[in-house]
Amino acid sequence: MLDRNLPNDILGCVPDAPCGVPVRVEKIQVLVHHLPWWKLQVGEYFSCRANLYQGEPMKIATVVSKHEMWPVGQLMQNHPIAMAHLFAGAFNGWHQAERFSHFHRKLPECHWSLNVDDDPLICEMASKNLTAERITNTRVVPDDWPLHCCVLQSKVEDFQWMKFVQCPVNLMWTVSFPCQPFSRGGNGSGVQTKDGQSIFHVLAAARMMQPIAILLENVDTFPTHIHAPLILRFCIWAGYRLAWSSVNDMADMAPHHRARWLAVLIRQDLNSPSQDIVTKLPCLQHISWKHPMFVFPIPESMKDQLTLKQELSLCYGNWNLMPKGMGKGGPHQNLHQNLQARIPDAESKLGTLVARYSQQHLLPMSHVARSGLFAQLVMDDQGICSFLDPIMWHALMGNLYTIFLHKDMAVFFITLVMDLPSRKLV
Repeated sequence: MLDRNLPNDILGCVPDAPCGVPVRVEKIQVLVHHLPWWKLQVGEYFSCRANLYQGEPMKIATVVSKHEMWPVGQLMQNHPIAMAHLFAGAFNGWHQAERFSHFHRKLPECHWSLNVDDDPLICEMASKNLTAERITNTRVVPDDWPLHCCVLQSKVEDFQWMKFVQCPVNLMWTVSFPCQPFSRGGNGSGVQTKDGQSIFHVLAAARMMQPIAILLENVDTFPTHIHAPLILRFCIWAGYRLAWSSVNDMADMAPHHRARWLAVLIRQDLNSPSQDIVTKLPCLQHISWKHPMFVFPIPESMKDQLTLKQELSLCYGNWNLMPKGMGKGGPHQNLHQNLQARIPDAESKLGTLVARYSQQHLLPMSHVARSGLFAQLVMDDQGICSFLDPIMWHALMGNLYTIFLHKDMAVFFITLVMDLPSRKLV
């Protein structure tokens, strides 16, 4: 099967036939100068990049490098799974979901897990959080590979990381592609930006390696974005069909709001359209955000950084900058009353973390004037207001284990949790 890569004009094209429907089929002779970097079995499918030229009596495809050959995903019942988490992030949310699913016997044991991200700081934090080796040299595969779990520092848009996927059996990918281009805060630029186009590079890689399933995650506004239909057409081009998607709000099972779009893509040859996925979110007992399980000690230096200083009190206590629906019983003339309006009661659902960080006053004034300042506050026994502390937020997000932070990142923790300039953390 001869195939082409991504079209040059993504926005102005209709994707070609899905993977598995070849452009041309011919008899060709394949010359490989090196054995593949994985154990290729007789009769096993593989994909490759090759130089094609006319030979006698047939065309000849020459594979220049063993690292331009890839195994093709295989479905084998009652065998362990293999996971590749792309745009994995520092908190490794998909890895936590993987462990949770296996613990509750929803998934088989994971044979190995690869976490890929290109940001050095994110990879450093991720390797400590997972107690896993961090690999920065993508040119050479370690001799002791594959490891059970590792963090790979590599651009997802490049194909270097693919040579670290050495087990095609029950291979699944998770993809938390950059969300800002599809969010309200990112002005809905979509695939017109480099970050927005990153999902196409992932699908091009999937077209070659053909994992059995791909799990996608993005902002809740993605399904209604003008470019969403184009991306879903490229999913078909890559050889997948959308088996399930949903926008879920964490408020259904946790004491805070955070809505995300989740989707499951299944390889087209593995199930029919009638085999749709049915899912039901768990019904959990309501727990207040003030519950002791969400209370963790934080360093005194961080407490001081989270305390609302006088100049910021004037900013966050301005009723005109109060988002719609946040203040109750207002407007108030008294600064103290305006600040109290930002303090949620014990039974309230906290707002989305990304909208509650402690640096909102640094946003452009045009944005603040239009949307307001969404920060929620807490007040101690002395009446001193502070931003909600990041350790509690971390617990609310379901990551109840030790998190290592870079020494310079503590003060910016809440900003960092979900909103780096070009990438979000999961």
